[in-house]
Amino acid sequence: MQNYDRGWGSVHKGIDFLEENWPSMLFGFVTIESIALTVFPYFSTIDSRWRGVLVVFTGLFLAASGLGFRRRKKSYKQVEDKLRESEEQVQRFIQQHAVEKETWKKLIDRYQKSTLAVVVFALDKLAQECELVDLSGERVRNDVRLTVYCYDSAGCCFIPIARTSGHARYREFGRTRYSRDYGVIADGYDKGLSIFRVPGTAKNWKNCMIQDCNIPADFVEKMRMHSLVILAIRLEVGNKYPGVLVIESMELKDLPDDLNDKVTCAKWFKHVIALVEHVQDSHVKQRQLLPVGT
Repeated sequence: MQNYDRGWGSVHKGIDFLEENWPSMLFGFVTIESIALTVFPYFSTIDSRWRGVLVVFTGLFLAASGLGFRRRKKSYKQVEDKLRESEEQVQRFIQQHAVEKETWKKLIDRYQKSTLAVVVFALDKLAQECELVDLSGERVRNDVRLTVYCYDSAGCCFIPIARTSGHARYREFGRTRYSRDYGVIADGYDKGLSIFRVPGTAKNWKNCMIQDCNIPADFVEKMRMHSLVILAIRLEVGNKYPGVLVIESMELKDLPDDLNDKVTCAKWFKHVIALVEHVQDSHVKQRQLLPVGT
């Protein structure tokens, strides 16, 4: 059976060769024939009638080969035109896709900024309700920071959504992911509530972060805010835990002992939970596109 298929394959290749090269073969035959008629004396002894027939066939072969060359040239041109048309279609698709991609990117950026603004607004209102603001009664204190994280179960990490503070530098995010395995964030998520205070003086801060919170030293070095009091409260919706709210202060005495009760009873805390629940899926998917090391 394999020999049979191999034989038919050779036949098909031969047919394809003839279809592709028959004009060249005819032209080659005409050329050889013309040389033979003029060079070799034997052909001069052929009867004139047969010579006439031979000349007619030579002319027919020459005309056929010319038509074949023209047809093949036309076929090549058609192929070139189709390739050019395909290339133009590809270029149009690429340009259209680039425009659509840029449009979608702008829409996503606008959505993220709008979402961020809403969550930050809710955090500011929560800070006002819990008396974590300056003398104006509206602006979060410079030594205080509120951050809300959503939990990525697939990536086993916490992803920051929004952050507010009176100090501009403390509003910036250093990383896009925070470990599920260590730190006050993870402890608060596991227990529902975690309160950490740096014992002694601020000089102990670095050692406490490394030894007590089990945070890697290279991460500790990059932390902008050296918080002396950290409160982590798990966000709960029924039996689901979409994220964690973290409140920090650089002053040991500036966060009241009953802050947890104030937060959980606050009207705006419920709004924060609802917002995190609604943006959790889209925020996690968007952040999963970023490199793991960021």
